[in-house]
Amino acid sequence: MKRGKRILTILLTLCVAFMMMPLAGIEGMTAYAAAGKGAEGEYLDIPNKFDKEIDISKVSGDIVIKDSKTYRIYSSEKKTVNHKIKIQKPTLKNIEPHVFIDGISIAMDAGSKCPAIEINNKASAYLYFYGGNSDLRGADYRAAIQKNRSENNLHILVAGGTKLFCSGGLYAAGIGGSADRNTNWYNIDMYGHGVRLYFGSSEKNTKWNGEIRATGGKNGAGIGGGQLVRADTITITGGTVNAKSTYGGAGRYGTGEYIHFMSGTITAKGGDYGAGIGGGRRGNGNLIRIYGGDITATGGGFAAGIGSGFTQSAKDIRLYGGTVTAKGGSGGAGIGSGSVNTEEEAKNISVSDIEISGGNVTAEGRTSGAGIGGGQFVRADNITITEGTVNAKSTYGGAGIGGGSDAIGQNIKISGGDVYAKSYGGAGIGGGIEAMGDKIYLSGGHIKAECGKNLGNSPVAFGSGAN
Repeated sequence: MKRGKRILTILLTLCVAFMMMPLAGIEGMTAYAAAGKGAEGEYLDIPNKFDKEIDISKVSGDIVIKDSKTYRIYSSEKKTVNHKIKIQKPTLKNIEPHVFIDGISIAMDAGSKCPAIEINNKASAYLYFYGGNSDLRGADYRAAIQKNRSENNLHILVAGGTKLFCSGGLYAAGIGGSADRNTNWYNIDMYGHGVRLYFGSSEKNTKWNGEIRATGGKNGAGIGGGQLVRADTITITGGTVNAKSTYGGAGRYGTGEYIHFMSGTITAKGGDYGAGIGGGRRGNGNLIRIYGGDITATGGGFAAGIGSGFTQSAKDIRLYGGTVTAKGGSGGAGIGSGSVNTEEEAKNISVSDIEISGGNVTAEGRTSGAGIGGGQFVRADNITITEGTVNAKSTYGGAGIGGGSDAIGQNIKISGGDVYAKSYGGAGIGGGIEAMGDKIYLSGGHIKAECGKNLGNSPVAFGSGAN
C-alpha cells in the first residue's frame, strides 16, 4: 500500500484556516485505494480469516506482536487476566498490525508498571474492538492503552453495539500517556505519550461507531497525557467517546494541542484544575479544531471547558461546525483559559485567536470567567465570529465574550452569525468587571448583548464592565 502524507501546517495540521480539510490532509491519515479499507487505512469490516488467532484466557504470559499481520485476540472464558498485549517494532523493520479484539478483560497488577496494551518502540497499530465489551486497566503510573513514543500512529476503532472501557492507573491517562515521574526525556520508551491517537472512521455508514469510555487516574487525562506528559495530535472522526479525569485532568502540567474533532458524540470532563478538552493543571490549551460532531466539554474547578487548565494561556481555537456545549469550572471560561490566582500572575497569561465560523455553540464561564475568552484575571485578544449560532454568557464577573474578571477584552470582531452574549458584572461583549473593552468591531449578523443591572457603576452591553 502506498502512503502519501501531506503535512499542511505545524505537526498534525488538521487546520487550514477558515475551511474544512479532507482527512487525507491530516498527518497519520492517508488516502487508501486498497480494497476493503477506508481513507485512514482501516478495515471496513471484520476479516473472514485472520493470520493468527489467540485465546488470551489460555495464555500465561504477555502476547507480543512484531509484524504487520492480522490478529484476532479473544477470550473463551469469562475471566480477567493480568498479562498485557505488546506491539513491538523490531529494530530494522516498520510494522503496522491490525489487531481485532473480541471481549477481553485485562487488569494489570498495581505494582507491575505495565499497561494493558502497549505500543512500543515506534510501532504503528490499528486496534479494533468488536463483539463483546472489553475492559482494560493499567497499573499505577501506566495507561490502559499506552503508546510509548511520539512517532507513528495508533488507530482505535470500536464496532457499533460494543463498548471499550479503559481505566488508567495512578497519574496515568485512560488512553495515551503514562506518568513521567523520573525523567524529562520526551521519547524514552518506558513512558507513554498521548501523541498521534486517532479514533473512529470517517467512512459513511461505517460499522465502527461504538463507544469508548476512558478514565484517567489522578492527574491523568481520560484521553491524552499522564502527569507531566503532553498530549497532541488527537483526532476523533466518529463513534461515541466519553473521556474524563478524576483530578488535575487532561494530564497535570500537560499541554493539550492539535486536538481535532470531525464527527461523533464526545463528552469530556476535566478533573479539578484541568480543562474538559485541552490543557491539564498548568497546561496550555492550543490549536484545537472542531469541524463537526456533538461535543460537551466541562472544565474542572479553575479550568476552561475547552482551552487551558489553571494558570495557563489558550490560543488558536477554531470552531467550524458541530454542536458544542462548553462550561468552565469556577473561574474558568467556557471556551478560552482557566483562571489565575492574582493579577500579577496574569501578566504573562492570555487568550488569543479564537474563531467561530459555523456550528451551534453554547459557552458558559463560571464565576469570574468569560463565556468565550479569559478566565479570572485573564485578558482576551482577537476573538472572531463570522458565522454560526453563538450563545455565550458569564455567570458573574467575566464578559459574555471577552476578558475575564478584571481583564480587558479587545480586538473582538463579529461579521456574521446569530450571537447572544450576556454577563453579570462584565460587559456583554468587551471587558470583565472593573476592566475595559477596546477595539470591538460589529459589521454583520444578528447580535444581542446584555449586562447585569445595579452593579455599582453599571457595565455596558458593548465595552467595559462595572467598576
